[in-house]
Amino acid sequence: MPTAARWKSRTSCGSPSGSNMQPWNVYVVMGEKLGELKQLALEAIAAGVDLTAAEFEIYPAGMGETHSARRLRNAEEMFGAAGIARDDQAGRMMQMAANFRFFDAPVGMFFTIDRALAVGNGQMAHLGMFIQTLMLAAQAEGIDSCPQKAWAILHETVRPWLGVPDDQMLYCGLALGHHDPDASINSLRTDRVPVAEFATFIGA
Repeated sequence: MPTAARWKSRTSCGSPSGSNMQPWNVYVVMGEKLGELKQLALEAIAAGVDLTAAEFEIYPAGMGETHSARRLRNAEEMFGAAGIARDDQAGRMMQMAANFRFFDAPVGMFFTIDRALAVGNGQMAHLGMFIQTLMLAAQAEGIDSCPQKAWAILHETVRPWLGVPDDQMLYCGLALGHHDPDASINSLRTDRVPVAEFATFIGA
């Protein structure tokens, strides 16, 4: 059997980054400081923060039917797994607020990116690859994680508290710890569309 030709390209360790720009910044919060931040976040939510206040479109207005349907199905499955009825708005808000406790994880992480490299620039993809690489590395060590775009809506609360410079945009948070196997929502396993629906193979 023929073997694949070796790539004529330099490879490196760690997360990939075009031209090695490494367009990410990470803030890690633990201990008493994490409790302080969670309290501040929950107070901001209770005060009526705008749930669309992120500095970028988390869910673009022009999103098509395919992706809108997937998003809706995911919400239904997630709330269903948590035992929250479709018309239970209070229950849904409580589940949403759990994001801002980092789901009681012992470590909270935040990821930012230089504004000049953010929206409209491909460097956001490199930031995403970095987050995924970190999550896989944690999993290899037996540590669970949960990326949380919800934190982006609290950027006006989080950024000053963390001391994030004005030229950095808050992209997301991430909970790091160990999942609770007894929590019903952790039984949810989201589906993935078949490879044939998103991949095109050309040639032999």
